Amino acid sequence: RSLGIVGENGSGKTTLASLILGINHPDSGAIQLKIKEDNAPTIAYLDQFPERLIGEDTLENLLQKFLSIGKLQFHLRKKCITVMKRNQIKWDLIKNKSSYDIPWSMLRIALIIILTHCEFDLLILDEPTFGLGWTQKVNLLQYLQRYLRQKHIIVISHDVEFVQSICNVVLSLDDDSITTSDLIQIERKDT
Repeated sequence: RSLGIVGENGSGKTTLASLILGINHPDSGAIQLKIKEDNAPTIAYLDQFPERLIGEDTLENLLQKFLSIGKLQFHLRKKCITVMKRNQIKWDLIKNKSSYDIPWSMLRIALIIILTHCEFDLLILDEPTFGLGWTQKVNLLQYLQRYLRQKHIIVISHDVEFVQSICNVVLSLDDDSITTSDLIQIERKDT
């Protein structure tokens, strides 16, 4: 249900995410992602710079957009806001602020909570613990573990300890190979 991707800066973690998302295409070969039998999975991606998801827009407008396109059910909107409040996010104070006016850690957690309440088959989180304090990381870990009971997730991070504590498979990227947590090694062929 969960895949972690770890590696040094420049090892290709975010590039791999862009290949999975179809933003970029491999020079050769193919990236195939299969979660369900009938259709391609719907994917939500939270960039390592969370403000990129909504730009100067507000979290309230993002919720309304997800409602209007059917990715968020109305009854889950209320639950989403309740979960934010449980995580010390004062929804009424931030809901109409530009993403640039909300502290990164608060914006990141709010966006993760919103995306986990939406109807996506896969959630890709790029550096979800960046800028978070220890308590926030623990709370995020516990929250995502509950989320994983029903959905799939890919976590891209330098935070190896966090990734290993939440992901059942971990890809470690380095200059020469991709190593999975079960010690299978795949040689990378650069062209």
